[in-house]
Amino acid sequence: MKIYDFHLHSNVSFDGRISIEDACSVAVRLGISGLTFTEHVEFTRPDRKGSLPDFASYKRQIEAARKAFPQLEIGMGLEIGMCHGHKDNIEEVVGWDKWDIILASLHTVDGLCAFNDDFTHGKDKKYAYRRYFSALYELIEEISCFDVLAHLDMIRRNSSYADRSLDYQDYAEELDAILRLLIKRGHGLEVNTAGWRFGIGGAHPAGDILKRYRELGGIILTCGSDSHGSAVAERILDGYQWIISNGFHHLALYRQRQPILMDLY
Repeated sequence: MKIYDFHLHSNVSFDGRISIEDACSVAVRLGISGLTFTEHVEFTRPDRKGSLPDFASYKRQIEAARKAFPQLEIGMGLEIGMCHGHKDNIEEVVGWDKWDIILASLHTVDGLCAFNDDFTHGKDKKYAYRRYFSALYELIEEISCFDVLAHLDMIRRNSSYADRSLDYQDYAEELDAILRLLIKRGHGLEVNTAGWRFGIGGAHPAGDILKRYRELGGIILTCGSDSHGSAVAERILDGYQWIISNGFHHLALYRQRQPILMDLY
């Protein structure tokens, strides 16, 4: 089986700790078939306001890596931090080049970082999770120039709550709305293996979300490590098994923003 990591960051991103070249070297050593870099684009995140990659340098490094590592399939993509009021900016960035994949993420809710206790401080867990999913739906409805929604339940990385489990029924209205909209627009859903790294006992999204996505007719899934350093392709095979165990038979590989389905078994 070929192994692909469709979500990772190099030091082209503001928080990356590894060069594109070194990430590719790790992938070759691990026997990985392909990597697609998805560097951060953020317009409003409080800690990284206006953070954009050096696009020209990014492209040069990708082209150099493709020459240096012909045994690897190397893709060039972006992870867009979704935010209100910047639709035109986001569309401009997406139109800058022929990307292989555009991931959409929600890192900030109501002006507060959602992956730490800035957003959740003083809030009941169910209220915070429900607000996060509602905000995510609003942004997907507003901004459509992406291919795959990354780590749908990233709010669970937040360690403010001792119990970070997710019962689908508690958020069924909000989650169903998100999944139906993704399917209607032909967007995919990401299985993000960093969930294990952040201690939630599995990948993002929770298994119940994956099962519901399938029940509603969703078929497009990607898988990525969300590595920002040496965790290239970390637990990707576990991610593949997560996908299989929740009733899917294929994985989507994106090239020039078009999904190609690969059999998982």
